[in-house]
Amino acid sequence: MKWSDLQIFAAVARTGSFNAAAQELGVTQPTISRSIKKLEQEFNISLFNKFQSGAEITSYGERLLDDVLAMETNASAIKNSMRMVSKPTAGQISIQGTPGLLYHLLVDHLQILTDQFPLINIVFLATDVPEARSVRTDLRLSYILPENAELKVAKIGTLHAVPYASRSYLEQNGVPETIADLKTHSVVDHFVSLKDDTFHQYALLKGHSNIVHGSNDGTIQAKLISQGRGIGVLAAGAHTYYPDLLAVPIDELRASTPLYLSYRPELEVSPVARAAMRWIKFIFKEQMKPYFDDQLDETNLPQFKAS
Repeated sequence: MKWSDLQIFAAVARTGSFNAAAQELGVTQPTISRSIKKLEQEFNISLFNKFQSGAEITSYGERLLDDVLAMETNASAIKNSMRMVSKPTAGQISIQGTPGLLYHLLVDHLQILTDQFPLINIVFLATDVPEARSVRTDLRLSYILPENAELKVAKIGTLHAVPYASRSYLEQNGVPETIADLKTHSVVDHFVSLKDDTFHQYALLKGHSNIVHGSNDGTIQAKLISQGRGIGVLAAGAHTYYPDLLAVPIDELRASTPLYLSYRPELEVSPVARAAMRWIKFIFKEQMKPYFDDQLDETNLPQFKAS
């Protein structure tokens, strides 16, 4: 049995005539007759009652026609799917997150995405309020679970907050080891808007230290700390972008929280969105490993050693 014979059978059933089917398919009437005869012999049934005025499909033929039409529908779906695959993935997608996540993680690793998908355009929407809902976005990176139950959510890593200071600052002012030691140190604060106490250490800083500078932007805070302005809490791995930074051994100022990627359900079928999500997950699971593992390996954090 050949697919071409089944297509001829469907054409006869559709047109009600061997001659009309031949004209529709651009073949001769004997070709139509041979295909129908082969099918009838193979299945040992009669597919059409033949009259001078045309051909009437039999009950056996109707059962076969249902299967052939289903096959045609599936074949058409496969063709459309393959056409989509063969087209280059192109389009625009927006990603919302805090400035630090967007700048140091996504923007710095954007080349990984564009090398594979040069026609994908990313719009980065930075906000210091990780649970902001007023911003219309396709993908959202946050350590706050979205309140919208319709959104799809995937955990992509764990964000570990670690106190940092520059080498020059610690050489000049010493290394604090407890929260009480901070009373004699300068602190670079990060003004963060949260509904819970996810990063309770910010409140601890305010109560035990001398805040000299601050920002609602983590990238500005990191820059100030790297300049030796004071001690501040940053995401683990900040020293990979600011090599002069060293971890400060104050356990009370450490915290960990899951990091989530949320998106609208309809984006699951978007080639552009799927490519962007694979890229984001790769960054957190591979490029920035081990700083976003569930358990932070302290040996990967640079410590101060007196010269």
